[in-house]
Amino acid sequence: MSVHIGYCLYQRIVASAIAGAPQEVCGLLLGTHDRGRAVISDMVASRNVAANPQASFEIEPALVLEVPRTNGRNGAHLIGFYHSHPNGSARPSASDLDNAWPNFFYLIVAVNHNTDSSIWHVPKTGTAQVSHGLIVEPPPIDSNFARAYDRADTESGISATGDRHHGQPI
Repeated sequence: MSVHIGYCLYQRIVASAIAGAPQEVCGLLLGTHDRGRAVISDMVASRNVAANPQASFEIEPALVLEVPRTNGRNGAHLIGFYHSHPNGSARPSASDLDNAWPNFFYLIVAVNHNTDSSIWHVPKTGTAQVSHGLIVEPPPIDSNFARAYDRADTESGISATGDRHHGQPI
């Protein structure tokens, strides 16, 4: 199964992990499953209510119960959770694996020397983790920006889209 997330949403999660260090940050992942493809379309940040938030995470229980009801109307539902490893790797810890709910995705963002991430789940029928490739979708090109850039750059003879317009207005 492939797991997709938009670039801007992924960067919001990474930025929250960096800002929250040295504590682990956490939250919910909302999205959809469709024919072997999962799409993460939103996130909801949670306070980390763990006894030791530098070493573990615990999402606010009320948030887990409330968010699916309030966001289910747009087709997105709770498909997973995210958290950070401020001083470790993006691999799940023993505690992560022990506390994982079956068939939910877990996105881990490690923020030490460089930012790394992984996404995985534990199947209903097993205890072994199944890793997935996280596909970060590029942001869409804003056509208004491209047109404005093209108009401002007519002297170079190359547009923002790579088309040659030889100094002619578009």
